[in-house]
Amino acid sequence: MSTLFAHGSTVGADVLAEVASLASAVDCDDAAERRPLLARLAEAGALDLGLPESRGAHLDQVRVIAEAAGACMTSAFSAWAHRMTAEYLVRFAGDQIAPWRDDVRAGRRPGSTVLAATFRAAAGLEALPVVVDRAS
Repeated sequence: MSTLFAHGSTVGADVLAEVASLASAVDCDDAAERRPLLARLAEAGALDLGLPESRGAHLDQVRVIAEAAGACMTSAFSAWAHRMTAEYLVRFAGDQIAPWRDDVRAGRRPGSTVLAATFRAAAGLEALPVVVDRAS
């Protein structure tokens, strides 16, 4: 098992403790402005593992998200959605969105797959609440 931190973890113990301490508030959406996981993983270089020109492998990214899920499943799910967005943008999006791609990859802009909303829209339950504007 590859590790990113000296104590043998893929996620820093301080990050896990912080995420765990906010888990209940995040689940109630009371801590929307205090969701540290994406920023902290980005700071540690643990948000783009396995992407071209990054360190680590996809399995390392899986370990990071699995370990984060032990502290807060909601935050880990958000991290997974963010990472999948980064994967798509890096591998398949054109250079015209390079600034967005780079911001998502670095954790400066959150990424989301919007799967639940897409499924609800496909089932005819509600309109898709996502609007995309062309980058200038």
